[in-house]
Amino acid sequence: MALPGKLMSLAHEFADKNKIEQMFNRTAKLVGKNWVLAFCRRQNLMLHTPEKCRLGRAIEFNKIQCEGFHNNLVSVCAEKKFPAHPKFNVDESGERGQTVTVVCCIFVPPAMIFARKWMKPELFTDAPEGTLPMISDTGFINTELFVEWLKHFTSFVKPTKEDPVLLILDNHIAHCSIEAVLFCREHHITLLSLPPHASHSL
Repeated sequence: MALPGKLMSLAHEFADKNKIEQMFNRTAKLVGKNWVLAFCRRQNLMLHTPEKCRLGRAIEFNKIQCEGFHNNLVSVCAEKKFPAHPKFNVDESGERGQTVTVVCCIFVPPAMIFARKWMKPELFTDAPEGTLPMISDTGFINTELFVEWLKHFTSFVKPTKEDPVLLILDNHIAHCSIEAVLFCREHHITLLSLPPHASHSL
């Protein structure tokens, strides 16, 4: 059974940022298998082998998942007292074999991620005004680029303590990092994740 790699890296990142003494793999920046299994036992969690996407969508996009998301949405809106306007949704669009990913959010200029080692300004000559140019080895978003996008988002939306915002997003692995969570807390952004395989329907 495959271990949850993002959990392994998040646990390492959390321990590192909080200066918790540990014997994790500092080179790979991951916790070990025994830590994951012990954590799952303590939290009464079960590990499952991931299903193929098509089957996963059919199984996981269901009434229970949707009701859970809706309840979370109602709860966080009541807690933060969000009016209608400061709710945003971000999503990425990129296909295998393509060389660019576009990160889109309403009222915010897009970000474009090219699969390159070096940036070339001419790639963005005809891009919309305010577009955030980014590069990665794969052309896809990663945790570091997502934090950069959050800074881009914040510069346009300008959330404050008196006027916080809600950002709805999928549970892509790039969105899950301690740095992103801390940035959002500091800048009055509440993150709410969609259920797995549900961004096409919700």
